[in-house]
Amino acid sequence: MSAPVMPELMKEVDMRSMSGVIAQPGPRQAWLRRLGLGGFMFFLAKGLLWLTVPAMLAVAGLE
Repeated sequence: MSAPVMPELMKEVDMRSMSGVIAQPGPRQAWLRRLGLGGFMFFLAKGLLWLTVPAMLAVAGLE
């Protein structure tokens, strides 16, 4: 029989936190994150317009 594994040993460990130094995001990472958020918002608005415009035209056509 094998010994039971303790739950705290099964947790996923972040190797960066083991060194005692916490990595701060640099200016490039912050810029890429803002660019990603801007891209997401752009395509969200574009997708909503693609759904809204035909729906509005259909409602206007029924009246």
